[in-house]
Amino acid sequence: MPRDIDIVSEIKERVDIVEAISRIVPLKRAGANAGGLCPFHSEKTGSFYVYSDNQVFVCFGCGAKGDLINFYTRYYNLNFTEACKKIADEYGIDWTPGGSFTAADRNKPYYELNKRAGRHYAMKFFEDKNDGRDYLESRGIDERTAKRFGIGWADDRKMTFATELSDDKNGLAAAEELGLIYMRGDAYVDKFHGRLLFPIFNTRDNVIGFGGRDVYNKEKTAKYINSAESGIYKKRDNLYALNVAKIEIGKKGFAILVEGYMDAIALHMRGIENTVAQLGTALTDKQAELLRRFTDKVVLALDSDKSGVAAAIKDMDILKKAGISVRVLKMEGAKDPDEFIGKFGKPAFEEQIAAAVPMMEFKLDVLSEEFDLSASDEMTAYLAESAKLIAGLDGVERAVYAKKLAEKTGISEEIILSDAGKIAANLGGSTDEGGYPKHVYNRQDEPKQNNGALDMVQKNLLKLFIESPSLLSRRDEVTNIFSNPMLYSLFKRIDEAAKTAGEIHIGDLRDSIEGEDEKNALNEIVKSVIIGGEPDEVLEDCISTAELSRLEYRQKEIQYMMKKLGESHDNTDDLVRELTQVQQKIGELKTKVC
Repeated sequence: MPRDIDIVSEIKERVDIVEAISRIVPLKRAGANAGGLCPFHSEKTGSFYVYSDNQVFVCFGCGAKGDLINFYTRYYNLNFTEACKKIADEYGIDWTPGGSFTAADRNKPYYELNKRAGRHYAMKFFEDKNDGRDYLESRGIDERTAKRFGIGWADDRKMTFATELSDDKNGLAAAEELGLIYMRGDAYVDKFHGRLLFPIFNTRDNVIGFGGRDVYNKEKTAKYINSAESGIYKKRDNLYALNVAKIEIGKKGFAILVEGYMDAIALHMRGIENTVAQLGTALTDKQAELLRRFTDKVVLALDSDKSGVAAAIKDMDILKKAGISVRVLKMEGAKDPDEFIGKFGKPAFEEQIAAAVPMMEFKLDVLSEEFDLSASDEMTAYLAESAKLIAGLDGVERAVYAKKLAEKTGISEEIILSDAGKIAANLGGSTDEGGYPKHVYNRQDEPKQNNGALDMVQKNLLKLFIESPSLLSRRDEVTNIFSNPMLYSLFKRIDEAAKTAGEIHIGDLRDSIEGEDEKNALNEIVKSVIIGGEPDEVLEDCISTAELSRLEYRQKEIQYMMKKLGESHDNTDDLVRELTQVQQKIGELKTKVC
């Protein structure tokens, strides 16, 4: 029988339609089935249902119905063959007319080997008392939770899993490919040793990789390392704990996004089971798109320090771009979700969730911390920047935040709305991906112009911190300079390595990186960037150069706005005054930098 006919039954057999469609359309589960708003017509009350037992979908509003292939042909505007190929690519089915289904079989040995590794290290964790169990107990994680997440222990002997595979030539080759072992001299040794191991699962409950945490806080050792990226594991494409959180996300209608394994595990243990964690130092577009398949609402619960706030701002723009509504949990009295729920318990954490603030409110609050609102000129500057932020909103949202700003500052909301409206009107009402008006400076992000110069500043800073990690005591002054996501990720890795070991070892830093692009960027910086002069002076020069770039962009921006507004506009005098101040600062900085 031709394989293009067999593909229908093959897809039904291998792919659960409820899970597949829930990756595309937000659905609320009811047992094995699910329902939600129809993606094929506009509706406010859900009439779209997906049935797991017979693998079909039906909309009782517009009449759309069929199997998963029908859904793909209609949703993506594909023909039958194109829809089959897309599903096959997404679910590891190697299909062409007359071909065979081999990709899933090809991946199966890797899944099985990772599963075997997970069992091996889990047995080591539970078989007797060890430093891994002691560490996890010190973090308040109980045995039941450790078993649920498959946590394992790799002791310092370095060859336990390699030895288990010693008589399995195919297993050794696959384990080396997956980054579980490597050849040293003439023998294989384990990549993970002296580490607590966290298996990483995909949404179909296959083990795709591992994260390992050093429990000894050794010098010259990365705090976390991951198994290598492979055909079944790409860190930027996956989220930790989504496999166990997805059902609760459907029930609750939103997900909680945290920074690391321990935050996610601590929240799950205490009953906050709609929690997932990003893999890596920064959220990626792919991770946001994956999360969007399960929900369109996310509460960010990242660390409460300045770097955590900066990360939250970057993450919320990525989530918004993926079509996700974002609220931010503002924790007080704890540095991260793990510490907060450990100190104050589940009810207090749920209160924080209920009190989480919308994305724009969080941005306005963060912006206000940059100004002394008791001083009239600072208040004026804050309101000017706030007006630029809310100008990117629609009419109703703009009115809501104008009222909040009026209550905070005592300035009439009519005046605030007027200023925001003028900015939106004169700039065509267009906004960038973060929801900011285009051509209007966003204090949270670096200017879009001069990216080459700004990238060079960021690379210089990274090389400087590698050579002089003590300068990271001034991390708060430079965090917002890192507008390039890849360089920001490297900055976070370097900062973490310095906190852990007190110095930077390039080999360990390189080993902690899985993505080839990020690894190549590090290699280029180490090889090509040369720091001349005293480290303190170079740091000051980098900060001044970044500020000069920001001011030069602001100068162009003001000139553009003045041209758009015209000489007779009410705000022209204010812009002239600001332009004069900006040009004066540019002159001072050029003298300092040049």
